[in-house]
Amino acid sequence: MEAALITDATGEQSCLSFWNLTTGVILKSFKNGACARNSVDFVGNDYIISGQHEQQLLHIYDSHNEQIVKKIVCPGKISSLAVSPDGHYCIVALVEKIYVWQINTGNLIKILSKHYQNINAIRFSRDGSFFLSCGDDNLLLIWNFSNICQPKDDFNDDSEKPTFILSHHSLPIKDFYVGIGGMRCHVATCSLDQTCKIYDMSSGTLVCSFLFENSCSSVTMDIDEKRLFAGTTNGKIHFVNLYSKEKVRETHVATNESTLQAHIKEVSSLSVSMDGTKLLSGSFDCNVKLWHISSKQCLRTFQFKGAITNAVIVTIPSFLQENHKSLNLKIPIPNFNRTVYTPFMKKPDFDSSEWEDKIPVIIKPLDMSLHKQFVLPVDEINCDKQFNDIVQQCSVIHSPEEFSLETATRDQLIEQINNLQAISKEFYSLLCQSIFKET
Repeated sequence: MEAALITDATGEQSCLSFWNLTTGVILKSFKNGACARNSVDFVGNDYIISGQHEQQLLHIYDSHNEQIVKKIVCPGKISSLAVSPDGHYCIVALVEKIYVWQINTGNLIKILSKHYQNINAIRFSRDGSFFLSCGDDNLLLIWNFSNICQPKDDFNDDSEKPTFILSHHSLPIKDFYVGIGGMRCHVATCSLDQTCKIYDMSSGTLVCSFLFENSCSSVTMDIDEKRLFAGTTNGKIHFVNLYSKEKVRETHVATNESTLQAHIKEVSSLSVSMDGTKLLSGSFDCNVKLWHISSKQCLRTFQFKGAITNAVIVTIPSFLQENHKSLNLKIPIPNFNRTVYTPFMKKPDFDSSEWEDKIPVIIKPLDMSLHKQFVLPVDEINCDKQFNDIVQQCSVIHSPEEFSLETATRDQLIEQINNLQAISKEFYSLLCQSIFKET
């Protein structure tokens, strides 16, 4: 069963809402905000992340209780966002820059600056191995996501370069569609230069191009990629049969019986149902319409108070199902950092002057006698004996009476942790020496 996810630019009714396509009944509504175009996605089954229209703010909603759990301020105005299929990474376009964040840690993995003007859309491939971005600079960029997640190498800067840079359009690219098939899928783009182009993503080659009589503002295909649907700036939707006859490199599509005057203003969003029988269209005329593709009849109209920014058909998530029970076991989402995370980077020294309070802990003083033995020269160490002593002490089971509830300052806790790290390091050295001695 499928539902419609709809957002509008004003947010007077709701920031985003889910609707039953069969009955036209609203299933769930999330208020407080106005979602930007191509700026809403799911984080697993627990959260929904939304970029606010003409703002630098991310709203993260709890998908079960319809409340905002966190607001994150970004370093720029949000133009698009996408979450990886596994729900671990969030890619946000801030004007012409792309920020890649790891969601569960808040670490900023990479900042990409290969676009020259505002980015209009970002999407992942179905398997999450690639993501794509398009913008007002007429470019479609294809990025290898595994390369982007790699730490920056001073000797090889390819980790920040796109795999393909496609520049066949002569005017801004407003939208694109990513098909199924992972890296071997097809990608359909639409542009204000009145064309829609289809690419083979694995090679970055142009397969074919369709020329329309008006500028294109949105595009999609059915799941088996037999038909292409192009929305234009004057409210028309063109139906293109991709298998009707042999296609040449560029095909002119005239206004005929395969053209539908669906709206009176620009078509901002198109989405096809899983079975390929229904088409959902959203427009700046504040209406969302559900169409039967074969007959081109309007089945239902959803009216809003603002311009439609997103209208997508999605499989009904589990949190919308009647028999679903939330376990309330959700991993909290931290704030997103603004400085790029560098692995193995030494953390700044902790300033304990900000923490004068004492923390109650259950603590047992460490036996530093073993650590004192570790600092002997290597040739004086009996590895076997020390190894057995360490294992014997670690295997002792202490009774609860041996531990006492004490208070310790943060400096004392840090000192204990440093002692543990020193013991662990020496223990590792002893193990290595013992292993190499046997071999």
